[in-house]
Amino acid sequence: MKTMKTVANDFLLNKKTSEFEDIWNEVKKELLDDWKKLYPKTSENEISKVKIGELYSMLTSNGEFIRDTNELWSLSEFYTYEDVQKMKINVGDLGD
Repeated sequence: MKTMKTVANDFLLNKKTSEFEDIWNEVKKELLDDWKKLYPKTSENEISKVKIGELYSMLTSNGEFIRDTNELWSLSEFYTYEDVQKMKINVGDLGD
């Protein structure tokens, strides 16, 4: 089974930058059927509420994904640490 991380990563490898909503729509498109099987008694709306929060948390927590000042997300591997500092973007722990 694919994960949110692999879907988001693959999506951004192809798009380079994207709004959160577009990333969410791709993740939902790829994983909703699997989630419905995992949580058969939970409504699609309730699954989406939980999973959208998990996606946002994942994007902001480990530094693999960054959001620029235009609210566009991309993979941090596309930027150097110096680029990130110049852009003053929202980034998780990039490491030392």
